[in-house]
Amino acid sequence: MTSPAEASGFDGKIRSIKFSSGSSSARISISVGEHRSPCKDNPEWFAFENADQGIGAVWTSALIAALANDRSVSISGTEACDASGTEGVLFIELR
Repeated sequence: MTSPAEASGFDGKIRSIKFSSGSSSARISISVGEHRSPCKDNPEWFAFENADQGIGAVWTSALIAALANDRSVSISGTEACDASGTEGVLFIELR
C-alpha cells in the first residue's frame, strides 16, 4: 500500500546504492542524504523496482556510473511513499 505525499527532488552526488529483491523484481534504493522527502520512514532515500529491466535497468546503470565517477545526478520523486516508507523515482538526470 502506498501513502500519498508531496514529491521531492534532489540535485547532487549520491552517497550509496543498495541492491535488494523487491516485492516483484530487483529493487534499488538510493541514499542521497538530507533533502525534502515527504516520506518520514526513510527521508534520505529514493527507491525503484524493476531495476533489472526496461528503464529501471538504464537508471541502475546510470546510477552506478555516477557513483563510480563522482558525478552529480538530479532525481525527481513520485508523489507516493512505498510500503517501506521510501519515495519512488519519477525520473533521473545525470549532470
